Amino acid sequence: MTATCCAARLLAFAQRHGLPAVSISGLIHHRLLDEGALRRSHTTELATPYGRFTVHAYHDVPVDALHLALVLGQPDPGVPVLTRVQTVEMQRDVLGFGTPALRPGRRAVRWRASAPKAERAGAAR
Repeated sequence: MTATCCAARLLAFAQRHGLPAVSISGLIHHRLLDEGALRRSHTTELATPYGRFTVHAYHDVPVDALHLALVLGQPDPGVPVLTRVQTVEMQRDVLGFGTPALRPGRRAVRWRASAPKAERAGAAR
């Protein structure tokens, strides 16, 4: 008996007995939309030469990973915000040491290069 055959029989059984039925893809879709995969776990302040940032730590539940959001000032929901997505090479890009560049010949993009752009973008303090 194939999986498709089993699924069809299960759906028919559920309908016949007035039972709810959901597909695995439907369950995954529901969980991603309604449960949220990221949970804010910590917030702190970070003083830098470019201003005082608020750092929010998020736990990515499905993959058990940590994500950081550094915020300068108080973003206005009605105004576009300068955003930089950090690569997985946080030690290299933010702290300036550690692992080599992802591709040979690629210059590492570091915090020192991007933080002044946030400052110049006019973030409210």
